[in-house]
Amino acid sequence: MADDRPIGPFLYLPIEVASRELHAKLLLAYFAVAQGYEAVIGWKRMMNKNLRYMPPGLVVFKTLTANDGEAMAKARAAGHRVAALDEEVPGLVATKQKLRWVAPESVAASDLIFAVGEEHLEALRQLYPAPADRYPIVGNPRWDLLRPELRGSHDAEVAEIRRRYAPFILINTNFATLNSSRRSPEETRAWFVETRRVDLSKPEDVIFLDEIFEMERANAAAVRDLVPALPERFPHHRIIVRPHPIERAESWSEFLRDVPRAEMVREGAAVPWIMASDVLVHTNCTTGVEAFALDKPAISLQPGTLALYEIYLANRINYRTGTVADTLAQLDRLIGPGASWSGYPQEFRTTFDRFFAGMHGPFASERILDAVRDRFGLALSPHPRLPRWRPLAGYMRRTRTREHHVQVMPQIDVAGVQQVLQSFDRAFGRERVCHVEPCGQLVFHLHGAATRAAYELPGEISARLQRLWPRSRLAAAG
Repeated sequence: MADDRPIGPFLYLPIEVASRELHAKLLLAYFAVAQGYEAVIGWKRMMNKNLRYMPPGLVVFKTLTANDGEAMAKARAAGHRVAALDEEVPGLVATKQKLRWVAPESVAASDLIFAVGEEHLEALRQLYPAPADRYPIVGNPRWDLLRPELRGSHDAEVAEIRRRYAPFILINTNFATLNSSRRSPEETRAWFVETRRVDLSKPEDVIFLDEIFEMERANAAAVRDLVPALPERFPHHRIIVRPHPIERAESWSEFLRDVPRAEMVREGAAVPWIMASDVLVHTNCTTGVEAFALDKPAISLQPGTLALYEIYLANRINYRTGTVADTLAQLDRLIGPGASWSGYPQEFRTTFDRFFAGMHGPFASERILDAVRDRFGLALSPHPRLPRWRPLAGYMRRTRTREHHVQVMPQIDVAGVQQVLQSFDRAFGRERVCHVEPCGQLVFHLHGAATRAAYELPGEISARLQRLWPRSRLAAAG
């Protein structure tokens, strides 16, 4: 896309699901601030509403859906440039999945689309041919957090989880079709069509959609058969079930009520729970890929022979089982009496390396910033005296929330953000200047300037006016 509009050193990092994205986006911001960027990071819903009221910068979208395409158009109209870190890709075989969620208008609106690895690049070139420099292979910041250099950033969380629950078997579920907190199964089926993930005029798409429901029914039944069998087979372990962020947690709380030493837990990010566990069991979940990167044993329970199972990367790099009996036997080999697991087979590693760049050498976060610098030629000042970012007139500080918003984007404050950034300092053995200032509902301004920002948000200005000049006087003045 030919576009030479200049932008400021502002990186906008919207987040939709905090448990998946927050730490990784903060890591990207951490590296960016050290290079002289200022980052605005936080709740996607809030940031999308303010695209017109933030100075032009680079907005890094998390996906490339049709909805993203609409937001990208608004971002470009407001003077921003657009990039995408497609968070749907990790965990999938993109050349088989065919990037169903990706909308052509989103690809067209993007200045850069960051490829996770060679396989993702191959899918992009097959389906959306474009100059190679639009698709730099960089990896994904979520996987930066799994590298040995940064695993220590989770030490405090891992220690606390182990203190409360260890030893435990972790069961991660991903039944967001049949057990969704957002939609009924019928509404979910319609959503696949409305979002253009499937085209019902194509027979292969009809089969794909039918298999999604068939697979999830089989997977859910298998997990519900497996969990009650675990306490007796592994009497020294607890069983922790972590549902997908948009699943109805109540379904699992009710189911586990009569299962000894079993508990549904939904708190924090997935990575510390994987690290604290003895083994992970899942049904074609991306957390199985994270477990592989963390050198943690993982089992993918796949009770069927559907073609759909082949689109999930975990099924190529985890121990794959087809029945509850097979799963129990595999668990015995991994954590039973006398078990001595020594790591995954080398062929799993070869497969993984084709799917993920940035696992050695420069971090994915650093590769992203290199690609941005090369594409836009930004002149950055690593340690400015004053921050440059200011909200524009019309900037909104708050918006309405619904129950599922709170579920995927729970409350976080400045102290919580600072705690994550400090964990990166500890992991790298250094201390970087990174000021964190609130600039809206679940949105934060991060910068490395010598002094803090002196701006006031429009809402704060209004509140101050009300205090200094009562409403009656304002009305009279109007």
